[in-house]
Amino acid sequence: MRRGGPRPQQGAAIVEFAIVAMLFFTLLVGIVEMGRVLFTWNSAAEATRRGVRMAVVTDPGNAAAIRDEMRIIMPDLADNQISITYLPAGCTVASCDYVTVGVGEPVAYTVTPLVVPIGPLTLPPFSTTLPRESLGAS
Repeated sequence: MRRGGPRPQQGAAIVEFAIVAMLFFTLLVGIVEMGRVLFTWNSAAEATRRGVRMAVVTDPGNAAAIRDEMRIIMPDLADNQISITYLPAGCTVASCDYVTVGVGEPVAYTVTPLVVPIGPLTLPPFSTTLPRESLGAS
């Protein structure tokens, strides 16, 4: 039987839990933030795909409809972030061969700056090119 004073291991479990919990929650927040960045990456790729799909079947002068279609996926896109290029340059409805739609450097907003001050992440520009379709129009 033991006599006198507290046991030397009393409170060690609380300290160990605090260390493990801090590491666990840091890892958990990192996984969530990486998921948010990948969601933005995928949204930018999908927005360009959707925009170019709209561009290949509409008139070259209908940029507003293409931008609106892209904003269904990424509502925060500004007009200066979206580029629509018809090739060859200066082509008409009948002479356009390709359409390229791009999103310039989308920003992935994260909550990480609350933990580590790194700021919002700027992703690389995205673009998609498809051959122009006439849909039977001449």
